[in-house]
Amino acid sequence: MADALSPPQTEAELVGVYVPGGSFGGPRPDVELFRRLHHGSAGQRIIVRGESGSGKTSLILRVIGDVGRLEDTACEAFKIAVGDVEMIASVTAFLQSILGTIASQDGRFANIDAEVLAEAAAIETTTTKRQVTHRAGLNSPVSYQAELKEPVETFKTATTPTELREHLNDVARTIVAAGFRPLVVIDDTDRFARLDANGKPQIDSIHDLLTNAVHVLCQAEPPIDVIVAVHPRYAEVGAYEETRVRFGFTVHETPQLPVEEDHKPPPITAILERRLRRHGIEADVRDLVEEEALIALEAVYVERHANMREVLRVAQAACLRGHAAGASKLAAPHVFAAQKENPAAI
Repeated sequence: MADALSPPQTEAELVGVYVPGGSFGGPRPDVELFRRLHHGSAGQRIIVRGESGSGKTSLILRVIGDVGRLEDTACEAFKIAVGDVEMIASVTAFLQSILGTIASQDGRFANIDAEVLAEAAAIETTTTKRQVTHRAGLNSPVSYQAELKEPVETFKTATTPTELREHLNDVARTIVAAGFRPLVVIDDTDRFARLDANGKPQIDSIHDLLTNAVHVLCQAEPPIDVIVAVHPRYAEVGAYEETRVRFGFTVHETPQLPVEEDHKPPPITAILERRLRRHGIEADVRDLVEEEALIALEAVYVERHANMREVLRVAQAACLRGHAAGASKLAAPHVFAAQKENPAAI
């Protein structure tokens, strides 16, 4: 069982263990995001907000995967993992990173692996007719790529924000003219929410991310869909609310376990069950984990601010401890001991 709780090593594995909020009695933000991206007009402005480890990336990829599997999809998704502060230090640096990636892909805008999106789309069946292949994936053919292949070489010589903005607009125009709908996702932004020695998030980096990256994407013409994953601490930076209001972003919270309610079985059961099934373990969770241990894990969830990554880290350590003790079931004392031995990550 401990192996089933190991951290996912790839994005495909990450979305493969995603559990929609409704599975444990919570809200379904994925349904609203799906509606906006599939039925809403181009130029959607979406913020997905949640604590570290709460499932922001999984939620976003799940929705893109579901949209991309529809027969009439037009989604072309570009995902940006904000790797360092230099990438967002200026409009020039940010656009050079985006356009450089498109150039390296010979004019292809989408950059999410098809396996990831297919995995996300396989999580739950919708009533809408789906394709056999995943059109939104990186490796699926698109009609505009040949048209962009030559012009993207000029991206490498552009050095001013004005030139780079116009190149981005050219890319958007070409994609839209070919019948596609460009979407940019800004992810992996929690690094800037980490507290410094004064107990504050990295205010300058968050400001740069919003004003240099998010603003320039929202100003593109024709309009492109923009999704930004943020930590709740972003609200401590003035540019966050200014950006949200100026561009009309809607905020969607990652679903949380309804631990304050007396659900039977405890909501975390659905999370563990999904991981067991993905690992080929068909046993009922309650045959492997005592209810008191499930409740103890939910207490860890509360203590560690809805960080499911932390909960699963403790759960895996508890399983290893229980196995070493020869226990037939995971018990609450195993969880308590693992919790003490594995303090919250800073």
